[in-house]
Amino acid sequence: MTDLESRLAALRAAFIDRAAADLPILRAAIEAEDRGEAVRIAHRLAGAAGLYGFGAFGEAASRVEQALEAGADRGEARTLLDELEALSPSP
Repeated sequence: MTDLESRLAALRAAFIDRAAADLPILRAAIEAEDRGEAVRIAHRLAGAAGLYGFGAFGEAASRVEQALEAGADRGEARTLLDELEALSPSP
C-alpha cells in the first residue's frame, strides 16, 4: 500500500467512526425535534460521504436533510433515518 493509499484509508476509517458517532446524535435530535441540529448533522454526513466513496449513504443522508428542511414530521424523519442507518458505512 502506498503512502497515499494509507492516508486515504485512514481518512475513510475516520469518516466511518464519525458517522457511527453521529447517527445516534442525529436520532436524538430528531426525537427532541431539534430540527436545526438534525439538519446540520445530516448535511455534514451527506457532504462527506461522497468524498469517501459512500455514495448511497450520502444520498440517504441528503434525503434526511431535505425532508427535515421541508418540514417532515418525526415519523417520516425516523423512517428516513432508519434507511440511512441501514446504509451505514463499514470498513
